[in-house]
Order: sequence, then structure tokens, then C-alpha cells
Amino acid sequence: DCPNGGQETLVQCAQNVWKVEGEDRFTAKDGREVTEEEIKQILERDSKPIPEFWRNKYINEARRMWDVFYRLNGDRFFKDRHYLDKEWDELRPGSSCKRVLEVGCGVGNTTLPLLRLNPELHISCCDFSDNAIDILKKNADYDPERCTAFVSDITKDSLTDVVEKNSIGVCLIVFVLSAIAPAKMLSSLQNLAETLHPGGIVLFRDYALYDMAQLKMAEPRKHKISENFYVRKDGTSAYYFEQKELISLFDEAGFDVDTCDLHRRAVVNRKEGSTMHRRWLQARFIKR
Repeated sequence: DCPNGGQETLVQCAQNVWKVEGEDRFTAKDGREVTEEEIKQILERDSKPIPEFWRNKYINEARRMWDVFYRLNGDRFFKDRHYLDKEWDELRPGSSCKRVLEVGCGVGNTTLPLLRLNPELHISCCDFSDNAIDILKKNADYDPERCTAFVSDITKDSLTDVVEKNSIGVCLIVFVLSAIAPAKMLSSLQNLAETLHPGGIVLFRDYALYDMAQLKMAEPRKHKISENFYVRKDGTSAYYFEQKELISLFDEAGFDVDTCDLHRRAVVNRKEGSTMHRRWLQARFIKR
């Protein structure tokens, strides 16, 4: 059987603080966030990765896993991101940025809201899922005069086959790098760097170490591919970044860090009485 399959039962850990409720969330028993020491205890118990056969399968078939995900979920799973212009000035109307590349665009949950918000933008966007790009192009708001959507696996396909070298001012990579196997991250960043002109900017947002979802996958001990890299039940994967590690990775790819901040937020579901402690990194990198 697949090592991360099967039903999860009620599991208590870290001195009865965290528990699994159903299959899709961790809840702090008393509403508080567990201490870093308690978190480390949870992760230390999850020291053994899944068998090598499954590790290789999930890494080598990542593209197929996401293609199946979009075939099953269409445009119904992720919500549109209407907040990015509030986080980054470069995306607002009136900014000097006119050409944006979004890597890992999915079905357009970032691209389409930005095009509606800023009529001055032209966005090139790619995803390695054929199904995702098909869904995006069929959206009534997709305008080929202002948006060029194409299929590309940035771990192996050269982006400059479609996007002119050194032509892009801003690249968006939002909850995308975490879906790439750690061994392929550096070459992927070097690939997108080829599209940016010197001084071009990468706007980054992705999962941070000790996020609630990491703890959820660590506790059953059936999801670990490698250190901080996990497979979900649907076969897609996620990596959880530490700040210094992320800055070092971008530095090696030819970028200077402008900002790299850890965001922490407690998301409360009052109806269900659950509190989800989320962590993500938000950063701005500049191509040297």
C-alpha cells in the first residue's frame, strides 16, 4: 500500500497539546501555539522517511500528480489571491513594472486578479500541469492580448524558450518552490533568473518551517520524503523553508535579499472551535 494512505485516527502528542481532528487540520487543545521545543519533539519522532521506491516515485512523478490534482479539482480548490498588491508595490497600478512572469500559475488564482486590478500589466505565466493551463485559457477573463500562458516544467524546461532573456522586471513565485524537490530548487531559480533583467525582482511567498501543515504530516510518520519535505495524501508534495536556508539558496542562484520575513498567524474557525497556526516566509529578492 501507499505509505501515506489509510485513515488517520485521533492522535495525541506533545503532552496532549496537538491532535488530529478529522483529516484536514491540526487544532491546539487550548488554543495556544505549541512551543518550539514541543514542535521539535514531534519532528524528531518522524525521523524515518518513506521507502525509497515511494520517495523516487513522488519526486519523479510530481508533474503527473499535479496534473491529476487539477483534472479532479479544476478551478474550485484554491481561492483567488486579492492581497498581493497590498503586499508588494510593484504590482499596483501606476508602478513602473509593466511585464510580470508568474511561475507556477496553476489555474490563474494570482494572474487573473492582477490583470483585473492593473490594466497596465502584461503577464506571462506558466505551470507544468497541462490541465491547469487549459483551465486558465478557458476562463472568460483570460485575455491573450495581455496574458501569455504556457506549459513549462521549470526544473528542466528553459523559460527563455518562451520568454525573452533579460526581459522581465518582476517574477512571482507564490507557494511554488515548496512543490519542487530540494535537489531541483537551485537550477529552477537559475532558470527563472535568465528571464529577469539585472535588478529584476522576485516576489516570493511560501511555507515556513514549523507550519501547522508540516506538523500534521509529521505526526502520523507516513509522509516524510526527506528533511522538511513531505508528500500529501493526494501525491503532491510540500517543502517547509527556514529563513537562512532560503536566503542562501537565492544567493547561490544570483540574487541579493532585500527582505525576507517570517509571518505567523493563528487562523480561528469559531464554528468548529479550531485554531490553526500558520507560518510562511514572504521575501523580495533582487537579481545581481
